[in-house]
Amino acid sequence: MRRYQRVLMLLELVRHARSLTTFPAHAYSKELTAAVAAVRRAAQITTKLQRDLANVESATKDDASPVTVADVAAQCVVIDALSSLFPDDGFVAEESAADLLERGERRCIEAAAAAADVSVEELCNIVDTRRPNSKRWWVLDPIDGTKGFLRGAQYCTALSLIDVYEGDYEREAVVGVLGCPNLERDGSLREGSDGDGVVVAAARGAGCFMTPYAEDDWTPLTTTQRASWTDGLLIEGVAASHSDHGASERAARTLKLKSEPVRLDSQAKHALLAGGGGGGCV
Repeated sequence: MRRYQRVLMLLELVRHARSLTTFPAHAYSKELTAAVAAVRRAAQITTKLQRDLANVESATKDDASPVTVADVAAQCVVIDALSSLFPDDGFVAEESAADLLERGERRCIEAAAAAADVSVEELCNIVDTRRPNSKRWWVLDPIDGTKGFLRGAQYCTALSLIDVYEGDYEREAVVGVLGCPNLERDGSLREGSDGDGVVVAAARGAGCFMTPYAEDDWTPLTTTQRASWTDGLLIEGVAASHSDHGASERAARTLKLKSEPVRLDSQAKHALLAGGGGGGCV
């Protein structure tokens, strides 16, 4: 089964590699193509699970934050895809299968394995892949905004590649991908709609582009072109622990904004900003 899945992933990479020629030439084209394909694969799982939240297993971690089957399954498929292509790369990822098992959350692990179409043993090995001595690191939050996911609202899969530059010890993000399944296909946010989803991708020296989730129609992103701050849109997190709502209110008054601040979960906020859908984020 794993071999079959990897063949499918390679076919996806070939298809997306052709479409990503929209990007200017850059040193990380293979990595960017692989990251986009992996995030899209994760979205297939998370979208399906979010539509059936009543049956989604969840648990609470030591820091009191939630973790769901979707978090673990998404982490599994992303790491599996990238690890098979870049076997020397390390991973910094949000979830730990070992921790969940230690906390007695085997049902969550079993459900995640079923969602990712792997065995429990395979899932545990993949999810907990780290390789601490690697020179390059993929940093992954499989579901950023788990609380939003559980409400049927906004969330995203956030993935970046950290690589060495200018010596052996300095590192920076050279590839970044946000998968936002519930934004509109143009990257906007409309009340009352869960959207068709977008992928936002960037590579060092190549700019930032966006495409609808199910298509390969990449368009370059620019920040807002609004002529006046009063027409701007202030974006903030839903949880007060993640955003200073008081500061947002004061900023809105100072700038005489015509619209109320918009609250949404996850780094989908940054996708909105990158595409000119907002004027600021607090």
